[in-house]
Amino acid sequence: ARFHAIWLRDNARDDASRHTGNDQRLFDVTELPDHVVVRAAEVVDGQLRVEFEPDGAISTYGAAWLRPTATTDRSISRHRWLFPGRPMGSSCTACRGGTAET
Repeated sequence: ARFHAIWLRDNARDDASRHTGNDQRLFDVTELPDHVVVRAAEVVDGQLRVEFEPDGAISTYGAAWLRPTATTDRSISRHRWLFPGRPMGSSCTACRGGTAET
């Protein structure tokens, strides 16, 4: 499955990104750095753990939460769906970042 870095970061589940009492997001997507990429991604105890650059945020996503939003469509333009840590092509102005693949 593939997940876009900016989407994952916008939906981060860590305590610095979400209010623990009501799950409200604590930041606006427009406040994120201009270039968000996946620095590292791994499956730990059945959950996807993602570390982002440049802010160093780390978030963990449950498989049941991710599954409905995953794509396996390899025909998606590579400038929108990149591999972890690779910068986006300079021709794209509508998206930023990379993807996490599981």
